[in-house]
Amino acid sequence: MFQVNEFLSLVPNVGTDHLQAFIRVKRNLSYFKVNFKFIELMLFIKTTIHLKSMTKKIIISYFPRGLKYIAPIFAVAGVWLIVIQHPIWGILLIILAAIILITNYVTEISLMEKSYRDYVTMMGVKLNIEENRFNQLDRIVITKGSYAQTINTRVQSRQMAWADYTGTLLMDSDVTLDLLTRTDKQELLHRLKEFSDFLQVDVEDQTTNQHYWVDMRKI
Repeated sequence: MFQVNEFLSLVPNVGTDHLQAFIRVKRNLSYFKVNFKFIELMLFIKTTIHLKSMTKKIIISYFPRGLKYIAPIFAVAGVWLIVIQHPIWGILLIILAAIILITNYVTEISLMEKSYRDYVTMMGVKLNIEENRFNQLDRIVITKGSYAQTINTRVQSRQMAWADYTGTLLMDSDVTLDLLTRTDKQELLHRLKEFSDFLQVDVEDQTTNQHYWVDMRKI
């Protein structure tokens, strides 16, 4: 660190008090500069967290659930093939298992931008992005789908019947967005609660002849 007297000997017209004041100002400016950078960083972090809190994602596996269950077997088989000197087939099986496990349909709702996007994500890459905007969110409605299928065998014919329940978001009076589908209505209600809280909308049950509003506080 330089000495004040040495500097004064080089610049005789500058007094000691003035130079010391200049040094204090410079130090203060450096201090404030560092603090401004810290404040900017904190504001950036806070803004990023706020934006994420205004966005909700619905993630659904692209492949059937059964296939996701056996994907780890593909990965283990791939490792085994590599061990027994078949690296190409082994690597291909591992890549296939990874694709099955991490490929998903994603619906992203942003309250900040008043928009929602549908896309497929595979290996971290977003594909087939479709974006739409809305003005106002109306409500979430629950509907019931009934299905039947006849299975014919040599011995007899058998009919199978089942139902599922879907939570659909209504926007701008006539725009719909399917959120979730489950075979158990109570499970669907539990999953829809977080969407109801996030979107600040009510939930209407239309699975019976008498439609009614669901008290999500009791879910």
